Amino acid sequence: MNSLSEQIFYNQRMIIDNKIDVNSGNEPRAWKVSKVNRINSNGVLLVTLAQDKFNAHTDYVEYEDASDPTTIIGMWADYYTDDGVVPSDEKPVKEDIHSEIQYVGKPNIKAGGSYKKFTVIFYDGDKVIDHRLGQWTFTIDGVDASSLVQTDTTDVEQNQIKVRFTGSEDYMGKTLKVEYSSNTGIVSSVDILITGA
Repeated sequence: MNSLSEQIFYNQRMIIDNKIDVNSGNEPRAWKVSKVNRINSNGVLLVTLAQDKFNAHTDYVEYEDASDPTTIIGMWADYYTDDGVVPSDEKPVKEDIHSEIQYVGKPNIKAGGSYKKFTVIFYDGDKVIDHRLGQWTFTIDGVDASSLVQTDTTDVEQNQIKVRFTGSEDYMGKTLKVEYSSNTGIVSSVDILITGA
């Protein structure tokens, strides 16, 4: 993960191939991002790609010397906009879209106790916006703890989940990290203390 890789998002197209000269009638392989996982490997971004079709109208192979096919210096998916115009250097205004996980009561959950409900809310600035699909994950000390929790999504809204800690009291004093990652790459989490029944 770095400032460049964190900009990779779902459905983004990219070209990953050797230097393929499009002037010879060949096409480089284009790909589309089908999954972005930022949480399973701490500090590493795992991206799953599905093969896509090279689009000669929007994709661009850049040559240092147009007359020499061996001087390819870059291959760009969706370099041109749909109307064939080269994109400007002006950076779009970045939305301040983020999410927060909320719950009622104290920041703890009892081992073997009842369910605690968590709600993820998405904001653009301070304005609440539509829910983004994604997945809930649970870790203790950076290790997957999904086998230690029981979840329930009945009788709750789409942005909610009920969680019950089923691990033993040996986990008392540990912190359960509850995290929600949207398919668009927005991540939020809360730390919940595991207490005795």
